[in-house]
Amino acid sequence: MADWTIDAIREKLQRLAKEGGFQHPQFYREFTSRLKEEVSSFKVIKADETLREVPVVFASPERAIAKFNDEATTELPIISVGFDGISVDTQRRRPSFNILDSKVWDKEKRRAIRVYALAPVAADLRYSINLWAKYVEDMNQLTEQVMLKFNPSVVIDTTFGDGFEILIDDVSDLSDLTPGDRQDRIIRRSVKVTAKGYIPSTTYRFTETGEIEEFNIEAEVK
Repeated sequence: MADWTIDAIREKLQRLAKEGGFQHPQFYREFTSRLKEEVSSFKVIKADETLREVPVVFASPERAIAKFNDEATTELPIISVGFDGISVDTQRRRPSFNILDSKVWDKEKRRAIRVYALAPVAADLRYSINLWAKYVEDMNQLTEQVMLKFNPSVVIDTTFGDGFEILIDDVSDLSDLTPGDRQDRIIRRSVKVTAKGYIPSTTYRFTETGEIEEFNIEAEVK
């Protein structure tokens, strides 16, 4: 039976990290998907008192404008979510010698097992939630819903951790950025938000027979 001490596990994890290997980039994709879900429930009340759901697309402002130019029938209001970048949060950064020890559910073995990973990378993901409307009334309704949704923040759960916050950094009017060949004036408001997350390191299971198995975490045991 292998004697896996904490020091031995730490040394092996650091060696595996240096050797490198492909890790499926789920972190950015999942945060983006969760943010889209959070802003997909907004509606506006039209002049005839009917409710209209506001569609959400993942696109940069430039791509959204191109869509308006190409599709004259695009119905407003609409929301576009764009990814602005990522940076390391040094205040939340954990020491490199830290390792995570947790229990997860193994579907094949149908029981909880213990897994280990190096400390995750503290990262801030920056997004723009762009609101597009034809009428000021629609824009005001959307803005109000966004402000209430992020009061004081939106908390999301992911497959690699729970309780991640998304906070508003800034709200600005950018109505001058409009399609040049469209007759109708388009109003645009941009809401800058930051998601406070941790990029997970590759997770491994250290077996009693001395084997090391990469483990794909899908759900933590609460």
